[in-house]
Amino acid sequence: MTGAATCRDVNSHLALAALSLRHPYFADGRPTGLYLEPDARSAALMTRFGLSLRADAAGFGVTAQTARLEGLWSERHDWPEGGLVFAVHSADPMSACYTDLDTLTRKGRFRAIVGTSLQPDGSPFESGRGTLAEVVLPLAPAGCPDLASWRSALPARWDLTLPVRATLWKYLLIGEWGTDLKIEDQEGSIAFGGACSEILPGGARAVAIRSLAPIPLQERPPYRFELRRRERVVVPRLPMAAPGALLRETVNGELCDVSEIFLNR
Repeated sequence: MTGAATCRDVNSHLALAALSLRHPYFADGRPTGLYLEPDARSAALMTRFGLSLRADAAGFGVTAQTARLEGLWSERHDWPEGGLVFAVHSADPMSACYTDLDTLTRKGRFRAIVGTSLQPDGSPFESGRGTLAEVVLPLAPAGCPDLASWRSALPARWDLTLPVRATLWKYLLIGEWGTDLKIEDQEGSIAFGGACSEILPGGARAVAIRSLAPIPLQERPPYRFELRRRERVVVPRLPMAAPGALLRETVNGELCDVSEIFLNR
C-alpha cells in the first residue's frame, strides 16, 4: 500500500497494519464507499496508545505514534486476542445488492490464519445495519519476539476480497414481440432457458426468459446477449442487470436471487 499505509515514518507515525479490500463487482476491483469501524475494545486501545485508522486508494492502514511504540509493545498482553476488530461498512446503499451478504454472514469473521489473505473463522458477528463483514487485523505479524523484530516486520499487509452476488437474470419482454423468442450469448458461455408467459403485478402479461445459472453482478458486465426470433436477431445487444432490480423468487422449487430486466415494445 502507499500513502497512509507505508512503513516509513510520516509525521512521526509508523504503519502497523495495512488492509487491501477488493470487490469483483467493480471494474477495477476497488470498492467505493467502504469504511471501517473498530469495536469498543479496539477503539479503547487505539485511543489509549494514539493509534489511527487511515484510508487511501489502496485500502486502510493502522498507524501508531512512533514515540509510543515501545509503550504499545510493553502492553501487548492487553491487545485484543488476534488483533484489532473492525466492522466493514459501506456508504453505498446498493452495496447490499451487489455483495453476497449470505456468504459473508455464513463465513463469520475474517482473520489472519495462513498467508496474507484474511480467512473466515466461522465465528458469528453482528450483521445488518450496513455491516458487510467483520475483520480482525493483527497488530504484530507472527514471529516477533521483541520490539526490534516487530518494528522491522512492519507493516503487516493483509488482503480480503468481498464476495459478489450472483443472480438469475430474468428478461421480461412487454408488448408485441412475437413468438419463438430466445436469448443467446455471443460468447457461448452463458445459457438461457426457453421463453414463457408471465403475468406481472397489475395484470400485464410479459414474456420471461431466465438464465439457467446465476450470473455475477458487475459494474461493467462484459457479456453480449442478443434476443432472437428463430434465427433472426431482434435486439443485437440486450441491457445488463443492475443491482437495484433485485428480488427473491422461487425457481424450480428453490428460493433464488433474481435480477429483473425489462424491455418494452
